[in-house]
Amino acid sequence: MMKSSERKERSVYQLKKIGLLLAAWLFFSIGTGFAAASAKAGQGDSTAGIGFGSQGNTYFFEMKPQDDWAVGVHYFNQNSLDMTDLYGQFNLADNHFKAIIGNRIFGSTADSRVYIGASISGKLSSDWVGYTSLIGGDRFQELQLGATYKVTDHYGLNFNYRSLKYEGDKSNLDVGLVFNF
Repeated sequence: MMKSSERKERSVYQLKKIGLLLAAWLFFSIGTGFAAASAKAGQGDSTAGIGFGSQGNTYFFEMKPQDDWAVGVHYFNQNSLDMTDLYGQFNLADNHFKAIIGNRIFGSTADSRVYIGASISGKLSSDWVGYTSLIGGDRFQELQLGATYKVTDHYGLNFNYRSLKYEGDKSNLDVGLVFNF
């Protein structure tokens, strides 16, 4: 028989799962999207990652000088389009909801666009963290849905889906490694 505190904790996890699914459904419905991968680093920590996808690869580095904000760089190639993001993330609520502001450079033409966005993350189980993030700028939107599996305290496996609307629709399924240091 489950104790009252165990039932309450299980209910909270189920509500978080439902919230993430509803957010994903909402974001897909309105066709907007994404930001960079969510990192669970603490103040003074850094996170780096690499991913290999169905339509391209991704690399990122993020550092967290303070508990309530982080800065990073994210390079990815999707459907033969190179993109580089320089961004900042700012905690709005308990490290689970973040505001994002950044600049994306598209391809070799140096087409640069400022964007804003948000991300939400939550613990799905003791070893899984799920996230949904989205950004939008001048004539582009991007959505990313993902989950990271904790292998050790420093390594994780990341699985995500990215949908990009820029000069047509592009999508990518990605599997990668995340390292916190």
